[in-house]
Amino acid sequence: MVEAVPPLSSVRNGMATGVGIAPRIGKRVGICVDDFGLHAGIDAAAIELIALGRVSGVGCMVQGPSWRADAAALRAQATGRADIGLHLNLTEPIGATTEEQAGASLRGLIARAYLGRLAHQTVHDAVLRQLDAFENVMGCAPDFVDGHQHVHQLPVVREVLIEELCLRYAGVRPCLRVSSASEHTLAIDGRFGKARVIEALGASALRQLAQARGIRTNTSLIGVYDFADDAAAYLVRLGTWLRGAAEGDLLMCHPSSRIEPGDSIASARYVEFGVLAGAEFGAMLPTLGVQVARLSQVLVTPASPPRNSSIARTAP
Repeated sequence: MVEAVPPLSSVRNGMATGVGIAPRIGKRVGICVDDFGLHAGIDAAAIELIALGRVSGVGCMVQGPSWRADAAALRAQATGRADIGLHLNLTEPIGATTEEQAGASLRGLIARAYLGRLAHQTVHDAVLRQLDAFENVMGCAPDFVDGHQHVHQLPVVREVLIEELCLRYAGVRPCLRVSSASEHTLAIDGRFGKARVIEALGASALRQLAQARGIRTNTSLIGVYDFADDAAAYLVRLGTWLRGAAEGDLLMCHPSSRIEPGDSIASARYVEFGVLAGAEFGAMLPTLGVQVARLSQVLVTPASPPRNSSIARTAP
């Protein structure tokens, strides 16, 4: 279990307060920790990085073994300082039913989605269970929803997810992460690199569906790499990403405060945490004109969504 880190009032990095937006200082970019709840090292890293003002969002795996133990500490640290969202999981076999485990292979899930063999009811049940689990612990709707390994953008998954968000939440709905690669990212990664492959799996379709239903999305996604950097290389990479970032972009990261046995990217997580928590990264942000911001307080709702997109869910 992770103890909440005392707030550092001297380090704000331009966080939005209340329902308004903080005074504009450079470009506002979201930095989000993925995989909270998967293990305590990730949880501790996320909570510390919020306290340092280095991240502005945390995506939660509500089936994860450490989720319930560490959720209260996350909520205490993030209130008013960071968005807390659902990191929808359909591939990691943690707390999954037999049906969900059948899609635990990412390649298998992608193939089934694009061949029209992904069962609507199975996806619907998984989405409902995970949204319910988030709300039961946090006592509120998620600020955003994204997907572990970007599964939320796949056919069937994206339609089911957006429909449920519209039925469940009236008014301002959770934001959605869209994995569109920026031109700057493509110039670095290459036109056929990992960022382009992730984007091609459904970013454009997800954005179009979200906009049609009045759901806010980030501008572009940055943070895609091969998890092979040492600390020096990752710091340089962060600088390159953020130098080319635009207003409303989202940088995803995967830090952990320790190397966890059995975690396939454990070493990369530990490197990321050291760099993100370090003084050099803290000094870099203002020099690049970057304001680490909660995207829920930055993104604007698309104009004129259909009237039936704001129907509240009725009691069963």
